[in-house]
Amino acid sequence: MSSEAFLRALAEAPPVGRVDRSGERLGHFALQGCLGRGGMGEVYAALDQKLGRRVAVKLLRPDVMSDPQRRRRFMQEARAAAAITHRHIVTVHEIGMCGEDVFIAMELVEGETLRAHLAARAPLSVEASRALMRMVALGLRAAHDAGIVHRDLKPDNIIVTTDGEVKLLDFGLAKFRAESKAPGGASDPITTEDGRVMGTPGYMSPEQAKGKAVDHRTDVFALGVIAYEMTTGQRPFVGDSSMEVIIATSRDAPVRPSALHRAALPLEPIVLQCLEKDPEARFPDIEAFLDALERSASSESRRAPEVRGPSREKGPIRRGLLWGAAGLLGAGAIALAAGLPDDAGKAPPPAPEPRLKLVEATSTTGHATPSPPRAAPSATALGAKTPRVGPTSNAAAPAVPARAATPTVAASTRRPTVRPHINVPAVPSARPTRVNLGI
Repeated sequence: MSSEAFLRALAEAPPVGRVDRSGERLGHFALQGCLGRGGMGEVYAALDQKLGRRVAVKLLRPDVMSDPQRRRRFMQEARAAAAITHRHIVTVHEIGMCGEDVFIAMELVEGETLRAHLAARAPLSVEASRALMRMVALGLRAAHDAGIVHRDLKPDNIIVTTDGEVKLLDFGLAKFRAESKAPGGASDPITTEDGRVMGTPGYMSPEQAKGKAVDHRTDVFALGVIAYEMTTGQRPFVGDSSMEVIIATSRDAPVRPSALHRAALPLEPIVLQCLEKDPEARFPDIEAFLDALERSASSESRRAPEVRGPSREKGPIRRGLLWGAAGLLGAGAIALAAGLPDDAGKAPPPAPEPRLKLVEATSTTGHATPSPPRAAPSATALGAKTPRVGPTSNAAAPAVPARAATPTVAASTRRPTVRPHINVPAVPSARPTRVNLGI
């Protein structure tokens, strides 16, 4: 049977009531159990007895067989998926009829829906979100290159396999673009009839929700909604009813992702551009989306902080030690200055000599008498309290009676500098204080 004859027979097939078919055979497929039920039909795990492989068999549900539009949509899914071969799109193995049963045999994917994946893990990290977004976009690009618009992209129609791959499925609302032809030369058989909106509220673009003509940019919008959920764990458009969600999608601006999850900031510009109300403001195609995603990854890697080895840290540490030493020196200088006389602000005289100068006593005959050995300084020289002479007085201090044979010390002898026991230079006093040394 040719493909055109098969499509005609499928469109004209009478509605048939169905029950759970687990355990039955459908041609060379042995149905093993129902995997789930969707809007179009029931999916069974089955064994392909010809090739010995497990597959998924999708049957049109009995309660929708009487609806010609839904029957056409069922066939549209088979045609659209069969027209694409890509690692991120579920593979269609066979489209067949067995008696009054119409089925699609496709690749059986082990994993979970993206909906379940996000429910357990969202918000995802930037790296995980970027990886999933890229795989979904690659699948969409393959569909768009074949002239197919998905029109019902959502987390329920995306499978995350056990090895982390992504598979797109459920092309029940797929639309062949007007400029392309479906396989066999047929034109697009899917349209919005009687004002009905085809799609899922919350994921439909504003133009799709209003029943307007759509193109591949409606899938870009849906991808933005999914990316928003990945990065924030929330939906951008919500409401208490489907109509409120549709109104919010067409009217409201979404909350910035970074306001809900700070880590989403690197991907925020990409997500928000996908969610633009005007299709012209979105990415013009999936290729542009992928380019932006790649640029964000590159810029983020360039902004990563440089990890420096220990040798690069020595400079700052040494500078810190030098500044600390300078601070200690300054503190010591301030402490010494606090003990200066009130006229310390005047210009200081020349620094005092570091050693005491003993003047030899001269006899009346004019001959100098030899100086006896130096005696140990008295308690006064070691810092004991003695009467201070005013800084402006030029008179010598009262003489201390000297023992015989003990030379006198000139009144001009200066007080030795007593340095504090800290590693700072001594600050000379503004004016030396004269003292009498008991020598």
